[in-house]
Amino acid sequence: MQGSLREDRLEYPIEVVRELVVNALMHRDYSPMSRGTQVQVELFADRLVVRSPGGLYGPVDPDDFGAPDVSSSRNALLAKLLSETRLSDSSLFVAENRGSGIPTIMRSLNAAGMSPPRFNVTLRKVEVTVPHHALLTDEALDWVTSLGQGGLTPPQLQALAVLRTGASVRNQTLQGWGVHPADATKELTNLVARGLARKVGDRRGASYVLADAHASPDTDQTPPKRPISPDPDRSVPAVAINRTSRQQQILALLDHETPVKAAEITEALGCSYSAIIKDLNALIESGNVRATAPARSRRRAYRLTNPA
Repeated sequence: MQGSLREDRLEYPIEVVRELVVNALMHRDYSPMSRGTQVQVELFADRLVVRSPGGLYGPVDPDDFGAPDVSSSRNALLAKLLSETRLSDSSLFVAENRGSGIPTIMRSLNAAGMSPPRFNVTLRKVEVTVPHHALLTDEALDWVTSLGQGGLTPPQLQALAVLRTGASVRNQTLQGWGVHPADATKELTNLVARGLARKVGDRRGASYVLADAHASPDTDQTPPKRPISPDPDRSVPAVAINRTSRQQQILALLDHETPVKAAEITEALGCSYSAIIKDLNALIESGNVRATAPARSRRRAYRLTNPA
């Protein structure tokens, strides 16, 4: 209530809810394999969850979420239709179809002082969870003050608040908050120099976690990985018949659209990385699998060859 009038306050910014639902509908898998599945929107007391059938499409990588102009349209006709349809009583369109959805979500949550979304990507679904709590709470600010570091910038305060929860941040995280890529790197590098954060990985794949000296003993500082699991409902290609059982398992993990990295296959099958690479090379030579980048590229991933 405000005075004698009621004032409606949304639990989540309307832009966030709209972009989540539009993204899920526009990029979901509409193939026969996903027939009967729906986009799911679940509202809990502490979070909002939007789940879309089908994994990522094309060259999009979860590591790039939040970076501007990162997009690949599985359903080009639907994307074009939504990009030409205006919202009611607005000059805005339902979708821009140029990779602006996730950056808009992250900027809106940041402006509302809320925690950034969490992404869970598998071969069968994309799940986005938006926590229903403020990021820079009084408790979080008191904790930052206790670190004894003055002169922290607003993006650094927000990054520390995220790290305090046990999550990791990346250059793309700050980009999603509207920070220029070069400035985002400087902000995070400065946190490392101050002894507040620790860098994990190199170059494009780098992420940042809370420095060990400030991490809670119960906090998991391992950056999350994208889980994958075999699809039991999909048959594998029959180009070659002389395959090992492990190669059959690899083929069951892959599809024609979503690239999967060798490290993910290694984790899913519990084998050595070198053995998986050897099997992947054999499957490439047999024509069952193709790589998405040169052998020494960090972006190298694998998918099934397109059917004839």
